[in-house]
Amino acid sequence: MARIDRAELPAICPNFPYWDIYEVHKAVTKDTFYEILKSNEFDPWRDSANYVENDLTEVMEKVATYQGELPWSFIHGDLHYDNILVDDDGVTGLLDFEFSSYDWRAMELAICLSKYCSEDDPYPYFERFVDGFAVCADLTPIEIESMCTLIRLRILSNVVYFVGRALAGEDQLSTLTCRIDNYCQRLRWIKSNEEAIVSLIKEKFAANGKL
Repeated sequence: MARIDRAELPAICPNFPYWDIYEVHKAVTKDTFYEILKSNEFDPWRDSANYVENDLTEVMEKVATYQGELPWSFIHGDLHYDNILVDDDGVTGLLDFEFSSYDWRAMELAICLSKYCSEDDPYPYFERFVDGFAVCADLTPIEIESMCTLIRLRILSNVVYFVGRALAGEDQLSTLTCRIDNYCQRLRWIKSNEEAIVSLIKEKFAANGKL
């Protein structure tokens, strides 16, 4: 086999960490995001748009308190089931590293769990996923306590992202408006079940001797 030399790459990650939420798309800023969210294009979904605005304010206030507290790591950033290859023996490969970044380590789990919030009963999906995740990963107590806020951060970043795509002419705003009620449903479920979710994660990690 031919020898492959390690390339010298610049120490710059092309993707910003999730907490830098207005960097999720090059075309969006905080001002343009709120301008679109408050525009008449969202009037048919005004309750959901207002909920997003209020929840984003709350989440960003909490996220500010995590600076310097949460461990950092390289993360895949999109480990959903449609990006994972499996056979009868288990996982054989991962796809789609487009959103890989150097971010808070706990975001990896938060991103994965955010997908299941749209299920009719998300909790069993959370339980099974965390059961496997806890076998091969580590989380500190503060990472576990922050998990629900980080899940909400991920969901809200999707809203900001689709506004950016609309501003850039890459997509129609309807791509977001048709989803915003579902995003709010996910956000509400996370807030309503935060205590149970945190307890579940603690239980699974403790069972693996990691707490």
